[in-house]
Amino acid sequence: MTRFLALIQNEIIKINSKKQLIFFLLFCLLLIGGIGIANRIVPDMRAAVDYLKFANSMASFLAVFLVLFAIVLGAQSLYDEFKDGTIKQLLLRPVSRTSILLSKYTANVVVILFAALFLCVACAVIGLLLFGTGRSGTLTLGVVCKSYLYSLPDVLFIMTLSFFIAGLSKSSALSITISIFLYLAGEALTSLIPQKWGAKYIIFNNLNLKVYDQNPLLNGGIEAPFSGMSFGFSIMLIFLYVAALLFIEIIVFEKRDVY
Repeated sequence: MTRFLALIQNEIIKINSKKQLIFFLLFCLLLIGGIGIANRIVPDMRAAVDYLKFANSMASFLAVFLVLFAIVLGAQSLYDEFKDGTIKQLLLRPVSRTSILLSKYTANVVVILFAALFLCVACAVIGLLLFGTGRSGTLTLGVVCKSYLYSLPDVLFIMTLSFFIAGLSKSSALSITISIFLYLAGEALTSLIPQKWGAKYIIFNNLNLKVYDQNPLLNGGIEAPFSGMSFGFSIMLIFLYVAALLFIEIIVFEKRDVY
């Protein structure tokens, strides 16, 4: 376990050395600040926005950028080792290929969770600085936090998909392209499949977890796309899809010849 944790730490150091996370967070900070200032200086918008509404409205907007960052992160983590020729040095270590692969994946998950937490806190802090502590309506801090939490399974699955495609194809461009396409069009395409064909078991119909929340501020009046679906059902299905993708990639990576 200690060796595996050391591998994860090493992978996080690699990610930080490329400055991708820093640039992403700085970009998001500028975006949050710019939108916040725009809301502050426009009289009509300033009167309708408080810090909780601001943080909540930014959740879905920032989730798109977090998904794009996760796709690139997942695609490059293993591909860069092959491109730079460092994969041979990595495999010389007295650890299994499975441990190496899972350490990379776990490091990606840790970085994404940190980025999501940072963005949530940044939105709340910037909202407080610009709009003060006043509140209007029924929106609470708990609802805002749940809004950010509900987006995480979607982001983590798309990262897993990108990680999987890059591992099989050894092409980051192909992985990024396919992952972005499926992220944008997956739910629309799979919604066309009739329920009798098992549409509720397709992952893209299960990624929007907000539909299961009883609070209309979160579900937006939208219900689950098919009968028989529940929060537990969708979470379990996401877990099974992620496990299956990782299992297949581990098998392929274990058998792959590295020259």
